[in-house]
Amino acid sequence: MTPVRFVPAASGERRARARFAHRGGSSRLGEGERGSATVLVLGIVAAALILAVLVGGLAQVTSARGLAQGSADLAAIAGAEVAAGPSGDACEAAAGVAQRHGVELNSCVVSAGGMVTVQVGVPVTPVPGWSARATAQARAGPVGLE
Repeated sequence: MTPVRFVPAASGERRARARFAHRGGSSRLGEGERGSATVLVLGIVAAALILAVLVGGLAQVTSARGLAQGSADLAAIAGAEVAAGPSGDACEAAAGVAQRHGVELNSCVVSAGGMVTVQVGVPVTPVPGWSARATAQARAGPVGLE
């Protein structure tokens, strides 16, 4: 059997261990870091929650933009259909379609020849405390008109 030799720690390391033990920690190196994984996991969970809220907000904005564009297209087509007829208010027809889709008609312009341009808006709240407005514009009318 080989005898085991005891090698004393360097004097600086001995003092560091003594200081750490004096503050209520362990005299072994590395044992004072208990609980650090909990803090790391909490940080990761907080970052994941913030990311989830932001992705949810982006989904709401995208959905509102799609609703606005679809409603603007339909309102412009409805207005152009009325404008091509013998009587009726094209902007009133466009406003009725926009209202049925839950959007607000911001503007409606009937150009010469029956070309109807509408702009609609939808209020959206992507994240709590921040509200925005998704808008869209569409134009419809007889073929060949600019």
